[in-house]
Amino acid sequence: MTTSLNKLSHTAESAFYSTLNIAHPSRQNGSIYTDTRNLQDWRGIFKTQPILQLLRPDFYLIFRYNPFRIIYQENIRLDLGANEVTYNLISRYSKAEDFEHIQRIDSVIEQLVRECRIQPFDFVCKILCNIEIPNEPAKRFMRTTFVGRCDQRGNPDYGVICFHDFTMMTGSIKPYNFDITFAPDKVELCHEAYRRIRKIIPKAQNITLREREIITCLDRGMSSKETGDFLFISKATVDTHRQNMLRKYSLPNTSALLRMSKEQGWI
Repeated sequence: MTTSLNKLSHTAESAFYSTLNIAHPSRQNGSIYTDTRNLQDWRGIFKTQPILQLLRPDFYLIFRYNPFRIIYQENIRLDLGANEVTYNLISRYSKAEDFEHIQRIDSVIEQLVRECRIQPFDFVCKILCNIEIPNEPAKRFMRTTFVGRCDQRGNPDYGVICFHDFTMMTGSIKPYNFDITFAPDKVELCHEAYRRIRKIIPKAQNITLREREIITCLDRGMSSKETGDFLFISKATVDTHRQNMLRKYSLPNTSALLRMSKEQGWI
């Protein structure tokens, strides 16, 4: 079913969001659009989308690309204290540096989605963020994004953003974290996404002497065991340093670590 996008009247907007029992988002951004589908159609998406059933989000929204427009959002069980939960409120309560980080990642992903005509579920992007609610304990949310539908020409049409409350599952969040998983036949896009993101996130701390030694050995084609023997440390220590560097620099694998090391002039 092909649908058109129309701006609702103020009365229709109020009725639409009061039915959802959430705050009217236009109170924050002044402009909300929705599809000509009725409310039950959008609610039915949650029951028919396997990935939504698998993710079981606490809150989710459906948005339209280019430009970003929220067309449906629903709070299932996300708790923001006494506040009615909307995407704008989640964004407002996100820690400032986390919100800026999310915006940077979104800009890269949105550009890649348009350029490469990424199809539904070709990728999943996850970011952990800190939520600071006035007069409430701090929370930590997992934000998951993916393409939900393409139009008849194969261009990405609708996207989905899900939130999960991860407060009880993690004690702290690494700054500038992100994880992007692509379908097996889209590996080249994964490398391209990481390359672009590394250019826009703040630079990592300088590499340590031990890390430089390990990277140099790996660049020479030495295995972890050979590297450990050469540096008089255990294979497990080499592997631990390597995994720490992948996390530290937000890299998907050792090959990407070696590429970045050459770009930075470390080896």
